[in-house]
Amino acid sequence: ARLRPLTLEQFREVKGVGDWKLETFGERFLAVVRRAVAGVPD
Repeated sequence: ARLRPLTLEQFREVKGVGDWKLETFGERFLAVVRRAVAGVPD
């Protein structure tokens, strides 16, 4: 994944992400990305 959105605004810019995906998955998705960027293992 080249894109690593850290905010909801950045996540919205990802191709295929619309209002529904943003509302449904946004915070959970960003939490995973933030952990990965910080180097925290799954």
